[in-house]
Amino acid sequence: MGIEHPLLRTVISRLPLLDPAQTWAPDTEGNWATPVVQTNRTKKVPRVLVKYEATDKHPAQVDTWMEDVAVGIWNTVHLSGAVPAARQRELLARVAELAEAVKIAREEANMAEVTDQHVGGAIFDYLLA
Repeated sequence: MGIEHPLLRTVISRLPLLDPAQTWAPDTEGNWATPVVQTNRTKKVPRVLVKYEATDKHPAQVDTWMEDVAVGIWNTVHLSGAVPAARQRELLARVAELAEAVKIAREEANMAEVTDQHVGGAIFDYLLA
């Protein structure tokens, strides 16, 4: 097994990233949120304009067209639990730094002089006394 555990690097590198097309800011719950975008919804309603009223000899002349009528207004906020790309790079750098520190610590531990100790027997004697 290598010094750096590949699972941790894999998990961090596969974290979902925030969409760079949006403007994100942290919200009160620790997630990321976009600013409020207000949109309105419209509905097509047929409108009629009577040019000439109907007579007993001729039908009425009318023009019809579709008019957009506002139905409602919506506020949209996108929420995300993803991380910014800069945070992902920072976490990957920390993993690499930690892996290097573990490597150095192992090298130093392998060069240190150690006296042989048998602590298992003492622990079982205590537990089973």
